[in-house]
Amino acid sequence: SCLMTVNAAFRERVIQAVVQVFQDFTEFVYTSDSSTVEEPGNLVFTYLPEGMEEVKEYREKSDFHAYFCFENGSGDVLSLEQVKIDQNTNDTYLLDMEDADIFECTIHGVSAIGVEKGFGKVLHWTEGNFVYTLSGTISKEKLKLIAEGIQLNG
Repeated sequence: SCLMTVNAAFRERVIQAVVQVFQDFTEFVYTSDSSTVEEPGNLVFTYLPEGMEEVKEYREKSDFHAYFCFENGSGDVLSLEQVKIDQNTNDTYLLDMEDADIFECTIHGVSAIGVEKGFGKVLHWTEGNFVYTLSGTISKEKLKLIAEGIQLNG
């Protein structure tokens, strides 16, 4: 999605996406003409499945990227990558779609693409000046609940 809701009556284009579909994967290239003072990593997870806890030694944060990893005692894993796109950055993301079940859903009012392949699931969407990739070995229903529960902190 390339739209951000500013209020109910006004929408502004923030991130431009070029999507190329190949036989085995889809390539997303993100650019933007706008900037934001928001930094990646300032997130609150209002929903996590029972027993899922962050593995803090895997947390990464820079001026344009944040990465979070979660695990539970049952061997399930979950990760979130947040990438800031503005006038000084761009990003390319490859999504493996070979022999996968593809689905669409809405996260925070924007369209997200989902991929289910084997035990892994991925949700990929843009919101504001950020690209989000949430992946894990949990059900796609729980993955959607987690994505809906991600909020900017501040």
